[in-house]
Amino acid sequence: MKIFGIDPGSDRTGYGCVESDGSRHCLVAAGAISTAGVGTFPDRLLSIHTHLSALLRECRPDCVAIENLFFAANVRSALKLGHGRGRRMPCRVHAG
Repeated sequence: MKIFGIDPGSDRTGYGCVESDGSRHCLVAAGAISTAGVGTFPDRLLSIHTHLSALLRECRPDCVAIENLFFAANVRSALKLGHGRGRRMPCRVHAG
């Protein structure tokens, strides 16, 4: 099974993909999408969408997990993170 994980953020969105047969695990891909200095907030969301869509097409995971927002001291930051987390990507995920 191949699992793709996303740690959403408006300045940096982390991702990782692992493949496992239940006893052995292999890292497929990992990194971060940086949108610092990418113009307006909608431009940043589009950049995240574009990069994640390409990664999902390349990795072809069986499932995707997105980290929940569990703490936000700054309401404005929480709203932006919610926008990044809510940016749903129309994609078809196929089992390999």
